[in-house]
Amino acid sequence: MSKISESSYSVIIIEDNVLIAQEVLELLEPAGFQPIGQFQTYLSALKSLDDLSPSFCVLDLDLGGSMYSGFGPGEEGRRLLAVLAHVQVPTVVYSAFTRMQHQLERIHPNMIAVDKIEPAERVIEALGELRDASHQA
Repeated sequence: MSKISESSYSVIIIEDNVLIAQEVLELLEPAGFQPIGQFQTYLSALKSLDDLSPSFCVLDLDLGGSMYSGFGPGEEGRRLLAVLAHVQVPTVVYSAFTRMQHQLERIHPNMIAVDKIEPAERVIEALGELRDASHQA
C-alpha cells in the first residue's frame, strides 16, 4: 500500500544537473506537489529516503555519466530504482535511458519513464498520472 495522502504530495528529486533540477522544482508547487529534497548523488538520496518518506520521486539514472555500461542504466541507478520500488515510492524516471523502459518496469512497476529530450512539464504530467493512479488503487 502506498503512503500517499491527499493532503501531501511530497517529491524528492535525484538529479545531478542543477539547471534541470531547478526547472522541475519550479514546476512542482504550482502543480500541487511539495518538493522536500534535492539530491545530486545516489548515496545522499538513499541516506535521506527513510527520514523524508516522499510520496514520489523524480530520478535521473545517469548521475555524472559514470553509470552507462552499454546495456542501459548502471548498477547504482537500478539499485536505487529497486529501493524506491521496495519502499513503494512511485517514480518518474527522467533520463536518456527511457528506451529501456521494459527493463525499468521490471525493476519498478509503479514508474513512468520520460526521456530527457522532453520538457520538464512532461515530468509534472507523469507525476500527475502517478498521483491519479494512486487514488484509483
